[in-house]
Amino acid sequence: MSDQPEKPVETPKVWIQFAEGDLAVAQREMQSELPVYHTICFLCQSAAEKFLKGYLISAVSCPSSIVHHPFPPSIILARS
Repeated sequence: MSDQPEKPVETPKVWIQFAEGDLAVAQREMQSELPVYHTICFLCQSAAEKFLKGYLISAVSCPSSIVHHPFPPSIILARS
């Protein structure tokens, strides 16, 4: 175990990879004999948030710690 604290993910590429992983798991679950729909919905929502977070980090050029906290869309538009 490392003594170093984990760094927040600040690159869009990593957030896109996380989102694609969530979607892949959701797609596999949809193919199962008894899909767990609430888990599929959760994974799809999570993927959407991760895609959006990756986009915002890329478009707004701010660290993920700022993007993680919700704020009015006017602030996002004002920064772009």
